[in-house]
Amino acid sequence: MGMKTQEEEVQYAPIRERFLEAINDIPHDVNYPETNVGEVMDALQMQRQVVWHLKQGKRLPPLLGIVKLNQLYNFSLDWLLTGKGPKKAIQTKSKSPHQKLDTKAMKKDLERFIDKYLG
Repeated sequence: MGMKTQEEEVQYAPIRERFLEAINDIPHDVNYPETNVGEVMDALQMQRQVVWHLKQGKRLPPLLGIVKLNQLYNFSLDWLLTGKGPKKAIQTKSKSPHQKLDTKAMKKDLERFIDKYLG
């Protein structure tokens, strides 16, 4: 994987900022049991030092982390990736971060994302 150009860093910085905003919002939401960012990262099955790398601008949020924020915590993919639309997706059923991920729904969301943003 090659080094990112300064232009790419500027282009993707808002995605990093929205990802950090989302993981910082979760501990303040009474609907979820996580009480701090470390617990959120554990629920996302991501290493806690990813947050440090994101804050330092050394890394972009992993795509799977973005999808898990959508699947587990109902953050809108449109908002996470573009900043457009509502922060939270319309919730059709109660989700718990401790339930097993619906891989079929995740695959469908990824396909929709690829078609919309990369296709």
